[in-house]
Amino acid sequence: MSEMIKPYGDTFNDGITQLAFTLPIENGAKARKAAEIYLTRLNFENPAVAHAEKIANNFTYFVVFARAMPSLDYSTVTASEVQTAELDFYQINNLIKKELNRKMAVVGATMGSDAHTVGIDAIINMKGYNQDYGLERYPEINALNIGAEE
Repeated sequence: MSEMIKPYGDTFNDGITQLAFTLPIENGAKARKAAEIYLTRLNFENPAVAHAEKIANNFTYFVVFARAMPSLDYSTVTASEVQTAELDFYQINNLIKKELNRKMAVVGATMGSDAHTVGIDAIINMKGYNQDYGLERYPEINALNIGAEE
């Protein structure tokens, strides 16, 4: 039995989709119109710019709502998921020691000073994130956080 689906915003199956993207143009009325035209060329209907903001010289970030026309028969979708066991702190150290027979080296870095910097800190710093240790705490890992390039 087919199960046709499509996005919806206000009304079930209305196709309303929110898209966020950046175009290499200066913000203004012409830029907003260009964003709408671009979405019509992607086969969206009734695009409406909800937000347009200059993020750098000649770059504008847009949030646009538009109607997606196609539906998808969800009953035809197949996917596979990788099943993995979660390893604890001790199992990870033992696995590195056994399989690599040396310490593992990990280097973290990012360009700029945005959310990526926060992410690298959460991964590498000893305290970690969300009750998971950071890589600096693992004795079998040499972790180096070289931070952000400004």
